[in-house]
Amino acid sequence: MECHPWEGAEIAEQALAVNGFTHEYLDLLPFTEAHAVQSLQEWAKRWTTNPIMLAHNSAFDRGFIREACLRAGVKDSFNFRTVDVHSIVYAHIIRAGDVPPGQLSLNKCLAYFELPPEPTPHNALTGAQMNALLWGKIL
Repeated sequence: MECHPWEGAEIAEQALAVNGFTHEYLDLLPFTEAHAVQSLQEWAKRWTTNPIMLAHNSAFDRGFIREACLRAGVKDSFNFRTVDVHSIVYAHIIRAGDVPPGQLSLNKCLAYFELPPEPTPHNALTGAQMNALLWGKIL
């Protein structure tokens, strides 16, 4: 679910370039961050009472969700535990006797397991889908 930024949010031009958004597009989005994070929590609770986040650089995503919940006054149902796909791929590369690249991006993790790159521009949905695909390959 896309939402417009909360009042006072800093919007980095570099982030807009990565996800393909514009300031004008963000202004037109109908949902607030509070609505989006509440919807995410409700969706997660449909599947389990103790959701665990799986992501590439999960600390970033975990902190992002936590802060959004705090701003919205929404109970964060995600467990404090996360699965960081980046770390697991890094360890896999070392265990195979290879040297991990300096910047182990999601696309480099995908390529290591001979999976297609994430479609561009990046968004949370395609990122989640590619992480799930990668996790399936790791398992």
